[in-house]
Amino acid sequence: MNTNASKFIEAYNIIDRTLRTQYGYKDNLSFSELLRQTANKNQLVKKYADELYDFGRLRNAIVHKSTDKIIAQPNDEVVELIRHIAKLLTSPPLAIDVVKKRQIIAFDDDQNISDLIEAISKHNYSNIPIYQDNRVAGIVNSKQILNVLVKILQTKKILKYEDLKKIKLSQIAHIDYGEYVFMPTSASIIDVLTVYAQNPRLKAVLLTRLGDNTLPVLAVVTSSDWLTFSNILDKI
Repeated sequence: MNTNASKFIEAYNIIDRTLRTQYGYKDNLSFSELLRQTANKNQLVKKYADELYDFGRLRNAIVHKSTDKIIAQPNDEVVELIRHIAKLLTSPPLAIDVVKKRQIIAFDDDQNISDLIEAISKHNYSNIPIYQDNRVAGIVNSKQILNVLVKILQTKKILKYEDLKKIKLSQIAHIDYGEYVFMPTSASIIDVLTVYAQNPRLKAVLLTRLGDNTLPVLAVVTSSDWLTFSNILDKI
């Protein structure tokens, strides 16, 4: 029968099976312990931890242990939520699909810093990929540019436009892996949210086809996207 209880048990089993497979947990690990160990590895599980613990207890109340007979029926709201979580776990939205319409601004390392400043001013972007021979040689942000300007002003009283034209991006471009992470285009919004939660210093996630700096950046996810991604997890 397609009852609320059967829908609930089906979604519960999907969640249990998916997490065990994804993180290599043993079959004898309890559902509550599974959730405890997964909370810091998966932002969806962390977000819905309280509800998932309740679902574990509810599952035991619904199914009689000795006969696997259904002895209770959950309400529609509970069924809707657990099915929503199961769907997000098995087929979460890809991060690149959320941000792919955003224009990518990038520069070659032989260009000068004045070109970059003009682009940042025009497009209001930071975290700009810098390429060398079609690979990402560095990421430049507004703070780095400000540091360059301060150094110039420490030696000169007046900052001239010509001074900026003399500074090639190759001189300042580097990748701080504490502030920037490369991920593949297959990364889900859950993957990205989890990486941000694990690294409070993170300025941006750069999405490339293989998840490294050897290929062009196809999308940039910044901390300002956190709320958008989180809201997607809320929608039912």
